[in-house]
Amino acid sequence: MAYDAIVVGGGCMGISTVLELQQRSPHARYLLFEGSHETTSSKGLRKIIRACYHDPQYATLATRAQLMWETKYPYCNFYTRTGWVQEVDGAKYKPFHKEEKAIGLDVLSDRMQTLESPRFDREKELWFDESIGAADASLALENVAREAEKWGVERRKEDIAMLVIEDEICKGVQCLDGSQIFASTVVLAAGAWTPEILRRSNVALPPDSFYVTATATATLMLSDDEFKRFKSMPIIVTDQGAQSTLRELLSALVSNMT
Repeated sequence: MAYDAIVVGGGCMGISTVLELQQRSPHARYLLFEGSHETTSSKGLRKIIRACYHDPQYATLATRAQLMWETKYPYCNFYTRTGWVQEVDGAKYKPFHKEEKAIGLDVLSDRMQTLESPRFDREKELWFDESIGAADASLALENVAREAEKWGVERRKEDIAMLVIEDEICKGVQCLDGSQIFASTVVLAAGAWTPEILRRSNVALPPDSFYVTATATATLMLSDDEFKRFKSMPIIVTDQGAQSTLRELLSALVSNMT
């Protein structure tokens, strides 16, 4: 069976790509291999949506993506603009996003709707970026996939064995049962599984072409009253990320809930 394109990967990149392709060419045939893994990065509860990156090219793409989250169906149904506050070393920090501005603890307290001043290092500076938001990741992912299916995308919740390479050209994919499916174009968006798929397909790339990163996060279950109180609270991060400040974040949240 021949398709116009096969997309391998059931994360945000793969599913959003196949939806965009199908909407641009409604009469074309697209096949999506979502994979069998239920616990992946894209299927987390909440994801921060931001465009403040040091790499200008990446920041440009992230800005376009953020606009889609805010305005385009079905993404906008699962996105909330929250803003975030960053605690940094004032002597070393250099703002790199146009939306950033320095604020005082009084502004942060007002944003958090609390009478008790948040407990932060008084020698640090607070920088607020109102453009940043958060998405209901796993919920958005499934709904975008269903939207793609409505447009005609064929979904398969299974893994592939390898790519089908002939004369150094990718012609399709080989399934785990040995069968082969061909397409004019193959989009490989398998996240952390991408290097292994390429290795099994005998596609040689430089050793530093891929690397996997992660950030530790924590979630708290809130009551309805607590949610109403904290729903407009900005995300709080520091120049060192969650690694050094998880305890302080939880302490600040618990302090303001009691």
